[in-house]
Amino acid sequence: MLYFPRPSHIYLIKKGEVVLKISGRPSKQTKAFCEVALVLNNDLSDLFFRVPDEIKEKVQEIRLRIGCPPMICCAKESFFLDSKGNITDQVMSNCKCLDKENIEENFKRICNYSLYSHQEEIASGYITIKGGCRVGVCGTAVVENGKISAMHNISSLNIRIAKQSFKCADKVLEELLNNDQEEILGTLIVGEPACGKTTLLRDLARQISTGTKSRRKNVTIIDERFEIAGILEENWQNNVGLCDILSNISKGAGMLRAIRSLSPEILICDEIGGSEDVCHVKQILNSGVKLISSIHSGSLEELLNKESARELLKTGAFENIVIMRGRETPGEVEKIYRVSDKNVEIFRNDDANILHVLDGISGVS
Repeated sequence: MLYFPRPSHIYLIKKGEVVLKISGRPSKQTKAFCEVALVLNNDLSDLFFRVPDEIKEKVQEIRLRIGCPPMICCAKESFFLDSKGNITDQVMSNCKCLDKENIEENFKRICNYSLYSHQEEIASGYITIKGGCRVGVCGTAVVENGKISAMHNISSLNIRIAKQSFKCADKVLEELLNNDQEEILGTLIVGEPACGKTTLLRDLARQISTGTKSRRKNVTIIDERFEIAGILEENWQNNVGLCDILSNISKGAGMLRAIRSLSPEILICDEIGGSEDVCHVKQILNSGVKLISSIHSGSLEELLNKESARELLKTGAFENIVIMRGRETPGEVEKIYRVSDKNVEIFRNDDANILHVLDGISGVS
């Protein structure tokens, strides 16, 4: 199956025959996709700009691998680019395969030809570029004293397209507000990668800090990996309302700094879940500050199988658990649970080997 762009039409070709014709001009190019394309070298930029606009709008990731054609991934389907920029769902003989030099050149461009300034990010396996887009980096790790210090022989790059979705947090925000509509409840957003957790956090930050549903609150974002607000050349790339933003700082250090000097009512951070994070949450628990964060997990049951997640719930910092629907429907919420008991007791059923929460969790949507 091959999509072939024309100036005013899109043709769907299967086995050499035109089976579908969609008339009309393509929609406006997605800004985030085009900005990413411009970061890459001219050969790849030209190919990506040929992608039909309606496909551009759906792209979640761009994958570049040595020996493989450029690949664009949408929620439910993926495509390869041939040498003329046409897209196909199959690897064909005329697809443009990338070589080592091409990957290295684009890696340098992503780093703005300054590998040293991105050394810490590269060692963590990613680089953040314009718009808060994260580029995952694969290659050979250099290990020193038990820690990864660098990455050599780059073999593949995975560019995740960061998107803003205004009002996507409307439903969740209604549950975060308590009965008097003035206080925000601590909330843990749960979902698999690429399901829209960070997008939801971004909209929550925007709405809470600007007071769209209740009194405006002081919100501090701990943007450890430049993903939530996104910074490039000292400019924030995403609209996060009236927030204070601490970037390139660990969650623990950011939480303590915010409490000491920024007087936040709400702290927002991404990808919590390590054992050290439990300690940080306990430190701020008695400060009167509410925490909204995300964690990787595919379901409530999977979440409760993680020891660190159970410890996070036991702190009482999270009164809501938001389960995201999945990567095929990014930004959509499956269910919201209310943790009613701050000293929630979690135990393992030895017979069924299933985790239960006693007197603690109930579905609210």
